[in-house]
Amino acid sequence: MQEKRWLTLIFSLYFMLAGAYSWGVPPWEGPDEPAHYILAVNLARVGKFSSIQRNYEAGQPQPYYWLASVPLKVLYEINPAWVEVVYPERDYGNVRQSAPIFFWSADNYLFLPGLYLLRWLNILLGAGALGLNYAAMKRFTHPDLSPLPLTALALGALAPQFLHTTATVANDTLGILAGASLFWLMAKIMSENISPRWLGMAVGLGILLPVMTKLTALPIGLVLIGGVALNARQRWPLHWKRLVGVGALLGVGSVLLLALLLPTTGMLLWRQIQLRVFSVSPEALSLDYLWEMVSQVVWSYWGKVGWLAVGLPGWVIAGLTGLGLLGAGMDVRRCWGENDTREGVTRWADWLVIVAAGLTGLAVLKNGLNTVNSQGRYLFPTLGPLTLIMVRGWEGLLPARWRRYLLPGIIGLMLGINVMLWMGGIIPVYYQPGLD
Repeated sequence: MQEKRWLTLIFSLYFMLAGAYSWGVPPWEGPDEPAHYILAVNLARVGKFSSIQRNYEAGQPQPYYWLASVPLKVLYEINPAWVEVVYPERDYGNVRQSAPIFFWSADNYLFLPGLYLLRWLNILLGAGALGLNYAAMKRFTHPDLSPLPLTALALGALAPQFLHTTATVANDTLGILAGASLFWLMAKIMSENISPRWLGMAVGLGILLPVMTKLTALPIGLVLIGGVALNARQRWPLHWKRLVGVGALLGVGSVLLLALLLPTTGMLLWRQIQLRVFSVSPEALSLDYLWEMVSQVVWSYWGKVGWLAVGLPGWVIAGLTGLGLLGAGMDVRRCWGENDTREGVTRWADWLVIVAAGLTGLAVLKNGLNTVNSQGRYLFPTLGPLTLIMVRGWEGLLPARWRRYLLPGIIGLMLGINVMLWMGGIIPVYYQPGLD
């Protein structure tokens, strides 16, 4: 099949499966979905952002909620009931249990137009992130290895957790889109001789985009700044420090301006940085805590949907993680040992991809030392680098005659584990309208 046909297949499967998750996972069963939705609804109704005292997600960057409020405002003007927040009987004690939190049934189920509209908005944002990741991976891949970016795209796009994350209402998807944008910009910088203006803008965006969307995109933003420094040092050895410094001042200045215009947002942002970077929970020093935290992060990268309620079997997670670590390890070994004859900063491109994936993984694990709520979905702003290094490693292990089967094999594997998650967890645990 040609590239366009594979792309059509992968994106068609993405939209079909994400649509199934948006319908089959009942309202409010996405992680913290009620709090995220209420922030957008309040903006649509009264044009004001909730305080942290009234909504625990109000400390998040605001742009996603302003974006989400636009379609909700249209629905509200047509019929206020379409954006109503309606709950059935619920039990938050079921968090991390294989049970629903919200007890929907045929007697009380309601179609909530506003909620499902925002779920589809997030699905579209996720598709945009996948497109940018694919464009970036093509730049990081030799033309002779053209199926490799398609394979990496399928590995990320069809993963159950990614599908579930993009099919629920939260600001994660805008952070994923920001991370993909920074990855694409990094690929452009490492593959082209772009102007100093672009390089300075890239440094500013590496700081500003994570601050404006979600801090989970910050690690790849920092790696992007490293790529700018490498590019500038190669091309302008006498002026590269000045260029990077100007870009950094632009990014930091934008953040400070934001803090001055929105002091409450700036204060909450600083508190988030203090919590995520500079603090460690006393409980995190025990081996039991570390094992549970790492297991939760790994499980909720591949597939543990809802409020960490319904997951793939442990042996599947172990197998997927083992294969992923094997692929990543082989890619690191390849980069470390190969005799790269490419000129200029392009010889560092593969290492930047590896560092982006590794730094994000370390950041998510560090976040787990502060809170038991650290999850694998926080890795998705670097979904492109993560899947690319895994697939590059797998391809290097396979004999040449078998490599053509890797792409259909990955698509088949992802479809299989989605079916497994639905049949073994989602359908038995959650109410689905039309099935129960």
